[in-house]
Formats: sequence, structure tokens, C-alpha cells
Amino acid sequence: MAGIKASQAKLGRVEARIRMKNFDFKMRHRWMDARNAPGREFAKHLLSAEADISGSHNVMGVKNPAIDELLELVMKAETKADVSLYSKALDRILCAQCYVVPKYWPTCDFGCYWNRFGRPDE
Repeated sequence: MAGIKASQAKLGRVEARIRMKNFDFKMRHRWMDARNAPGREFAKHLLSAEADISGSHNVMGVKNPAIDELLELVMKAETKADVSLYSKALDRILCAQCYVVPKYWPTCDFGCYWNRFGRPDE
């Protein structure tokens, strides 16, 4: 209905690893652990400098100077309030530009619906 033709491929372990290393996929489930604090370990998934390096953690190919700047601010933040503020701004960019579709830890998969524009209050 939406003009999307999806197909699913079941790959062997070796082929899947090669495709990941060469960024040869359209969409992929990926766990990015940012539970402790969004620091350098998390930043390697989003830094522009990592985008074109084969086998890097930036499998989405994100090249966004705003994200780079926010990551630097998060890593240099000295207070918990600053970390929270910059992390929320980073989250907004990642979701708004569809780099990441947040998926929490359910026992099953689910679809999501996001009404970006909402409805006026009556």
C-alpha cells in the first residue's frame, strides 16, 4: 500500500558478516548499548569519521555535523543535567531523521506508528 516492496533474506553467518562489513544491506536490526552513558563507546556508532570505514561500527553511514557536535558536547559535559540535555537533543535528531527506530526489549517484535504532526486540540 505504501509503495514499498520488502523482501527478507536468511543469510549464513559468513555472508551476513561480509555484508555487515561492506554495509551491503537496506535495513538491519542492531543493538547499540548506551545504557551506562553516551560516551566514546556509543559515539563510534554515529561519528561521521567512521561512516566510510569498512567494518566500522557506523553501519548506518551517518554523516551529520550536528550529530558530531552533540556527541562532542555529551562527552565533554561536566554535569548530569548537561548530559541529559545533549542526549535528548541527539535522540531527537536520530529519530526525526529516521536514523534510528527505537525498539525496546519486548518478548516479541511489533510495528510502530508515529504521527509526527498530531491533531489540533479541540
